[in-house]
Formats: sequence, structure tokens, C-alpha cells
Amino acid sequence: MTWMQTRSNRAFDLLDPRPDLVDFHFDVPLALARINRFLGHTLYPWSVAQHCVAGADWATAQGNNRLAAAFLLHDAHEAYLGDITTPAAQAIGALIPGGRNPIKDIKRAIDGAIFAAAGLGSLLDDAALMREVADLDLRLLRAERDALLGPPPQPWIRAAETAEPIAVVFRPSSPAVDAEIWRSRFVGYALPLAAVAVGG
Repeated sequence: MTWMQTRSNRAFDLLDPRPDLVDFHFDVPLALARINRFLGHTLYPWSVAQHCVAGADWATAQGNNRLAAAFLLHDAHEAYLGDITTPAAQAIGALIPGGRNPIKDIKRAIDGAIFAAAGLGSLLDDAALMREVADLDLRLLRAERDALLGPPPQPWIRAAETAEPIAVVFRPSSPAVDAEIWRSRFVGYALPLAAVAVGG
């Protein structure tokens, strides 16, 4: 069985993800709001939804609407896969002969379905924009680590150690609030850009 039952009672197949099965009202925001970053090893719960909103809000403040929409969606696959941390994904990949990591392939396919469902498939195809997303992700990761995890017992990867953290206001919240805020940003950031893409 490779499909999962979602909050909206859809059967979402992880190996055959379809845009018509992506739900941005219940499934994505609620799941992201209930998943903690860093597997919960934080000063207080900090959800994936909060992570996505923090980066998207920062991008919007810089006047970069495309980056805001892409960042809001960049971890939405975790609504269906959970937050497989980078160390865990790399450890799994290290055990697979040939160096091919199937987790990346599954994430990529689900991302395709999610961005297509949002009407923003072209963003995912923009390599330069995706590099901006990755850079912002590292800068936010550094801010989150420093604020929520405390001093590291040993150095992280060089990219994280050298990343310039963005300014973020960290505060405890609740899954219900986080889901509603993520949903409001989807309406404010993603849908207008999708409308432009359709109209243009």
C-alpha cells in the first residue's frame, strides 16, 4: 500500500501523486501545522507551517512575490511524507548502492503535484528561483537553529554554518493558529500569482 488517507478523506498515492488530490484547505495546512521542525527537538514547538510562513513573509518584505509563493510551498510535500530530516535522508541514501536516493525522487514528484495543483508549476521549473528557495531555507534554518536549539554540540554542514540568518520573530503558537496563518498566506501569496500565470 503506497497511498495514505488524508484529513479530507482523499487517497493520496505517494508513488503516483496527482494534483487533483492535493487539498490546500485541510490537508496541507493542518498537517504542516502539526509537524514540528527538527523532530521536535526545540525549545518549544515550531511547526513546518511556521517555517514556511516565516520564509514567505521575509520574501514578501523584500518585494519578491515569486520567492514568497515558492517558499510557502517548498515543504508542502511534508504534509504527505512527514519531515524526513536532512540527516535521516542522507543516512538512508548512504545505505543505497549507487548513490541514488529515492526519497528525493518521491519528494520531487509530490512537489510537482502540489505546485501544479496551486497553478504554479512554472515556479518549480525555474532553476534560479529554486536556488533562491534553497538559499533562503538555509538562512532560515540557521536562524531557527540559533534561536530554538541552542549551541550545537558540533558543527553542522558548512552551508548552514556560513549562512546569514534572516530576522525572524519566534513565538510559541498552536496548530490551529499555524494552519490558519498558512492558509491565509496561500490565499495572499500563491493564488494571486497563479491568477497572473493563468491570465498571462
